[in-house]
Amino acid sequence: NTKIKNKKMEENIHVLKAGATDIVDELFTKKNIVVELLDLKNINNGLYQHSVNVMIHSVIMGISVGLNKIELSKLALAAVLHDFGIVFMPTEIINKKGKLTSKEYRIVQEHSKKGFDFLRDKLNLESTIRIAVLEHHEKYDGSGYPDGKKADETHLYSRIISIANKFDALTSDRIYRKASPVGEALEYIMGGGGTYFDPELTKTFIKHINPYPINTLIKLNTEDIGAVIKVNDNIFTRPVVKIIAGKNKGEEINLLETKNIVI
Repeated sequence: NTKIKNKKMEENIHVLKAGATDIVDELFTKKNIVVELLDLKNINNGLYQHSVNVMIHSVIMGISVGLNKIELSKLALAAVLHDFGIVFMPTEIINKKGKLTSKEYRIVQEHSKKGFDFLRDKLNLESTIRIAVLEHHEKYDGSGYPDGKKADETHLYSRIISIANKFDALTSDRIYRKASPVGEALEYIMGGGGTYFDPELTKTFIKHINPYPINTLIKLNTEDIGAVIKVNDNIFTRPVVKIIAGKNKGEEINLLETKNIVI
């Protein structure tokens, strides 16, 4: 019955709180935090994994903008619960392989409000956690949902989770599309700074995400295939690469010094 379901959900929330705290503890102790994304993206991308990924990215941004440990714990829990309302959506819509109709899309948009309502009415969670669940699809220019809020009308946690959520959604396989390459997703986030996303938080996110960790295979505009052998500080899009296939095989190229060659 409903009471048993609610009790089970409440128990699960306690487990998520503990997990969020552990991740905050681990990330908070690391200096110069950079997420190297390939390992993170090579695991299952269901709703749970999406939520964990969003939590990790959100906490890293939170640390980078100076949130304290208590604030980070709240942000982490809000991030891992951000899509909680999906459980109330019709499965035939959530699992639909084709493009959603306008009516179906409006139904899906209700997930943020339904998640907020449940967390408010059934569970004893702080308002800052609930509000981030409600607002994670709002956009900086006011074109988001459910209330069309803009800029700092939304909570800081909401603006952080918005970026992390979109990035992970873009770089994960979905029923209706394949994942975008990490580099393309970063370009999308950068391009959305000031319109879809908070511009300062966008800069913070880009600064702490490395799409090309050491040993990543990359293709250059010269048609050469290379492997990343060194990362140039925080300028992640311009690493040192060793060419392993192509006309320049065997060469090492520092993309920070060779401006006409790009990944």
